[in-house]
Amino acid sequence: MERLGLQFNFENSQDDYGPSNEYGLYEGSAQLFSADADYTISDTWRITGWFSHDITKASQFNGTWDRITEDHEKDRRSHLEDTGDSVGLGLRGAVNPKLKVGADLQWTRTKSEYNDIVIPIGENGDPDIGYVTGTGPLPDITNKMTKLGLFAEYALRKNADLRIDLIHEIWKTDDWSWQFSDGSDFQYGATTDGTTVIVDPKQNATFVGARYSYRF
Repeated sequence: MERLGLQFNFENSQDDYGPSNEYGLYEGSAQLFSADADYTISDTWRITGWFSHDITKASQFNGTWDRITEDHEKDRRSHLEDTGDSVGLGLRGAVNPKLKVGADLQWTRTKSEYNDIVIPIGENGDPDIGYVTGTGPLPDITNKMTKLGLFAEYALRKNADLRIDLIHEIWKTDDWSWQFSDGSDFQYGATTDGTTVIVDPKQNATFVGARYSYRF
């Protein structure tokens, strides 16, 4: 169709870090799929839309069950996975020959999964000293972001424009990584300054900008 344009994209990657590492990553992968659409409503107005989906995976060694015998069949392994989905809509148009306006709406959701089991192990590899309580898998972490952007651009002269932007963003998260296991806020130890990290699960931000453009 003359008024409609479509674009599709797919990306794939594979990582192999080798089996020799006792700790850390040993393999990973990533895939990305996206689609974009552009539709011309009239000579002065058009609408755009896009969608993307991505998956990133990583597997790592976290240590062995028995450090003395080096029994690698009982390795503690983590299989981490991040999944993201984003959707966007946009509108551009001219109210008159001098005034252009536009709007963009974007929604993004990411989910981090920690598919690992923390096996009870003896301190310093000696089961007679004591055990650490096992737990797992760890809870997922989900982040959501909604963003609305508006702009207006006015032609002061043939070679000079004034543009005003307004952007509002809402961000939500259930990130537990800056908390202790009892849910209290994380605090650095006595060997540092004792800073406490407080995570706000919902945050808002508003940006207002003005720009003057002059073309020689």
